[in-house]
Amino acid sequence: GRLMCQAYGNPKPNIQWLVNGEPIEKVRQSPSLEIHGDTIIFREAQIGSSAVYQCNASNEHGYLLANAFVSILDVQPRILSRRNQLVKVIENNRTKLECRFFGSPIPTLRWFKDGQGNNLYGGNYIIKDNGTLELRRTRKADEGTYTCIATNTLGKAENRVRLEVKDPTRIIRSPESTTVKRSLAAKFECKVRHDPTLRLTVTWLKDDKVLSLPWRMKKDEDSLTIINVSERDEGIYTCVASTELDSDSA
Repeated sequence: GRLMCQAYGNPKPNIQWLVNGEPIEKVRQSPSLEIHGDTIIFREAQIGSSAVYQCNASNEHGYLLANAFVSILDVQPRILSRRNQLVKVIENNRTKLECRFFGSPIPTLRWFKDGQGNNLYGGNYIIKDNGTLELRRTRKADEGTYTCIATNTLGKAENRVRLEVKDPTRIIRSPESTTVKRSLAAKFECKVRHDPTLRLTVTWLKDDKVLSLPWRMKKDEDSLTIINVSERDEGIYTCVASTELDSDSA
C-alpha cells in the first residue's frame, strides 16, 4: 500500500513525515517501508505496525499538518464463495471452480483433488489471483471433489467443489429433405444422443420459428410427423436438442 501527501505553494513546500508525532527518521522502521518525497510505500506491512502518520508541508510562509491513521488488519483466512458447490460441465469444455478468499496477511491458496496430497498447478490447471481454479479442457478423469485451502500465519480455511463431467448432446440422425404428395404424411427423424443424467428437450422449428404443433403434427421421441400435408406446410424444418448445459441442431 501507499500513503501520499500532495501539497502546493510558492515556494514549493517541503514535506516532512512523522510517526505518532516523532520525525520518521528517528523511529525505527521496517526495511519494507520506503519514503519517496511525498509518498510512503508499504512493501510488506507487518501486524502491529498500526500508527498515526503525519505529513508536515511547510515553506517560508507557514505550514500545514495532515494526519492519517494506518491500521494493519489481522484477519484469519475466510472463504467468500458459496460452500460445497456442484459444478456440471460438458466434456472437453473449459470450466472454472470458484474459491474467492480474504485474509490478512494475504493468504496462500492451494487446490487439491479427491484429498490427494499434490497441489494442482500448471498443465491443464490455472489458478487465478482471486482463487478460481480453471481447467483448460475438462475430461472424464477430472470428475471428482476439489478442495481449496487458504492459509496465512493466523490459520486456514477451506471449501469443497464437486465437479461432474457430462457427455455432450449430439444429433446422430438428422432430418432429411423430403417431397410428399398433398394429403399424405411426412416424417422427419431426429435421433439424439445425450448424457442420461441430464433432462433432454427437443424443439422443432419451421423457417427458424418455433413450431406450435397443431393437431396435424405429432412429435415423438425421435421424430416429427405431419399428416394431411398441404402447401402451407412447405418450409425448412429444424430439430433443436438441448439440455441445461448444451445443445445441438440439425
